[in-house]
Amino acid sequence: PFVRDTLVSTVAASKDNLYVFAGFADMTATIWRIENKEVIFDAFQHVEEIIGLWVDGERVCWATSGGSVWEGNVNRGVTQRLSTGENWKEASFSPSGQEFLVRTIGGSIKRWSINGQSETVGEAFPHLADKAKTVAFSRKKEMIIYLEGKNQVAVKTPQTVMHIERDSKIDGFTLSPKEDFLATYGWSGSVELWDVLTGECLHALNHTETVSTVTFSDDGKYLAVGTLGMGGAGAIRSIYIWNVHKGRLWCTLNGHNHQVHALAFGPQNDWLVS
Repeated sequence: PFVRDTLVSTVAASKDNLYVFAGFADMTATIWRIENKEVIFDAFQHVEEIIGLWVDGERVCWATSGGSVWEGNVNRGVTQRLSTGENWKEASFSPSGQEFLVRTIGGSIKRWSINGQSETVGEAFPHLADKAKTVAFSRKKEMIIYLEGKNQVAVKTPQTVMHIERDSKIDGFTLSPKEDFLATYGWSGSVELWDVLTGECLHALNHTETVSTVTFSDDGKYLAVGTLGMGGAGAIRSIYIWNVHKGRLWCTLNGHNHQVHALAFGPQNDWLVS
């Protein structure tokens, strides 16, 4: 037998019957030489979760939970650009793909270059929701946004650092397409809309359920809010659509009978995927 201490998910043999390949449930893979059962290749890279992605034409970069950055190119294949040995929870690339922000498993917020230089820019509360969204690069300005502590968001430019403070713990934020508004959410059922330039809270959008995700429409006029709800499978988990400028509820969608974890507006903002 060809033995590994995990469940097998797929098996294949080479056409020349010299090698056998096995993929495993822990997302590793092994190739053995059939004649003597020698392991000639072990693949462990896929164990790491992809936590950040950057795409530009024929080039793509991705960051993994194991502290690595990989680059794929149509003409040059796949190469590992960076291996830090750190454990990352999330990552956000700059528009150029040459820099990225990460939140480590310990809560440190770091700014990395693709060439390996880094600096710590802040410290976030380490015990956040599993899918917390707490780091972002501006797509239009020289600006980064990241969580500080439990309930503050730092908006940093080369000249200034402004702090937006929420009353309770933050589990995520979303920047509007025009980058004029920031939506924060967390342990309470409210979502706050902030003016990015002044730090003023424009609206508090209240919900009775725990908020799990928020997203702006492409024109920035509407904000969709997904909820975790209460009870087991079958209970309604509502999606709320808010008018951003007026801070008023526009409509409620009750099609979900399980937790809502992701939302996206269509290109013309006339439909929503959940």
